[in-house]
Amino acid sequence: MKKFILAITTLLLLSCNNSGKKTDALAKEDELSIKEVALEKREKEVSAKENKTVDQKYDAELNVSKNVIHCQNEKFIVRIDIMNNQEVRYSTWNKPKNESNNPDLILSNGEIEKQGSMGGYTYTFEKGEWKYIVEDKQIGESKEVTGRFLKLVQNEKVMLFTKMQDIK
Repeated sequence: MKKFILAITTLLLLSCNNSGKKTDALAKEDELSIKEVALEKREKEVSAKENKTVDQKYDAELNVSKNVIHCQNEKFIVRIDIMNNQEVRYSTWNKPKNESNNPDLILSNGEIEKQGSMGGYTYTFEKGEWKYIVEDKQIGESKEVTGRFLKLVQNEKVMLFTKMQDIK
């Protein structure tokens, strides 16, 4: 009888021990399933974001209220737009790229300064130690000083000053 009780007790202990192991295994499996679902969700989000970045081409007309400057020289194409939210946006392409490509640089929150009473504007954009300035000079003493000019300034030093040609 003692052997019988001992055998039953042993079976019960083993059964409880296996039950605990099964419970632990099921809990770990559930935990791994939750982590796997979270990981798959994160992978989908990253993939969607990458695809959106790749697929989303620059749309020059999207949310644009008015294009105010559209010019080029031998190295750059420059476009300045007033957006629907009244922000001023600067977009530039380094040639040989063109406007069918995404711009190499897009800056927002530019400032517009009117020059004198006869017309002309200065558009200024900043990024770090750089200023990107487009001058639209309507009146001047000669043809050489009127038109559109691109000025790139780094730490208050003019790095580039060039006349631009309108794109129509």
